[in-house]
Amino acid sequence: MDLYDQGDHAKSAEMALKCVEVAEKEGVKGIVGRAYHCLARGAFQVQDFEKGMKYARQALRINRQENDYNAVGDVCTVMATLHLATNQLDSAYRYGELALHNYRQGGNEQGEVLAHTKMGHVFNLRGEYEKATPYYLRAYELARKDTLSRAFMTANICLASNYIYRKMPDKALQHNRKCYEIAKALNMFYEQSTALHYFSGIYELKGDYKNALEYQRLYSEIRDSAMNAERVKQVKELEIKYEAAQREDEIQLLENDKSRQRAFIWATLTTLALLLFVAVQIYRSYRRRTSDNRKLTAVNISLEAEKIKTEQQLAEEARERERLNEMDAFKTRFFTNISHEFRTPLTVILGMAEQLEKGVAWKDGPESGRHIALIKRNGQNLLRLINEILDLAKLESNALKMNYVKGDVLALPALYRREYALPCRYQKCAIARGKQPG
Repeated sequence: MDLYDQGDHAKSAEMALKCVEVAEKEGVKGIVGRAYHCLARGAFQVQDFEKGMKYARQALRINRQENDYNAVGDVCTVMATLHLATNQLDSAYRYGELALHNYRQGGNEQGEVLAHTKMGHVFNLRGEYEKATPYYLRAYELARKDTLSRAFMTANICLASNYIYRKMPDKALQHNRKCYEIAKALNMFYEQSTALHYFSGIYELKGDYKNALEYQRLYSEIRDSAMNAERVKQVKELEIKYEAAQREDEIQLLENDKSRQRAFIWATLTTLALLLFVAVQIYRSYRRRTSDNRKLTAVNISLEAEKIKTEQQLAEEARERERLNEMDAFKTRFFTNISHEFRTPLTVILGMAEQLEKGVAWKDGPESGRHIALIKRNGQNLLRLINEILDLAKLESNALKMNYVKGDVLALPALYRREYALPCRYQKCAIARGKQPG
């Protein structure tokens, strides 16, 4: 910073680049931020505003990470200066406000002075000189606590410039003298030359052309001596720029290598993640297939068991049907055989009843004839029933042929009454006499 204040911008930039290199290796971010701040100020002095903004942004990023309010305020002040140089006045005012906020957070009154002067410069460049004056006066009031400080010098030179624009030479002369004295005491070349240039303008404004010419001569001498030295500095600055460009190329190559490495790592991680995802999906598919196969096997086993059970039930039912058929056939054969057995003696009984009926010829009276007729009639009924049983057997074997005949249905009740009259009399019961229909 001392080399910069003395006007040796080339040496200042060289030292700042070395500081950046060493501090980055050691990981001291605070020093890196200060070094980039110095590089930004040097770039402003050689009017390389684009590079100045680049260094300033790097310094702002690092200092914000460190939560260094004063350092952030210094960088914002430089950025406001760069925007003023490129006539970006709105941005310059915004960075001036940001610098003021950070200086207040850091309790830096001298920084507040610089911030107020930058905001005043915005109105000066717009030609609104009256609006700029309150900012400069506020800076002056804050800085007057230390009358040999750079902040007090800056406030005075700003007020001198403002009063020159406002055609107020006496006030301008008062503040410009204070600025020149402080710059001379602090051995600050740029501020001394600026103050001499302002002296010439102030005396010209007052009509004192002799003093105006004298201060113009002094300003030209110091400017010419500075220009001779500046030529040497320009060579050094070109060398420094060349070295800085080489370093930037090396840094860019390292960044490209890091980018490729990061890209390779991300590609590898992405591939691994994809392979893992595919493996998980394959495993899940295998588990689903295994589970489905188990379920299908269980269903098949269950169906097979049901099939076996059904077959067993069908076989059991078939055996049961066969047994029932055998029993039915046996029953049919039994009834057929027993019917035949009944039929033979019944035929004999009926035959004997007919012979008795003919032989007796009503010898014993009508009562005996009725008894024999009853025996004959019931025997015939029993024979008819046996014949019906035999017909039923034929029906089951599909060997029966139907023979439909006409008959008197109304005669059946009277017939049954006559047949059962004798048994009822022996059993001491009565048959109810009903009224025939019709």
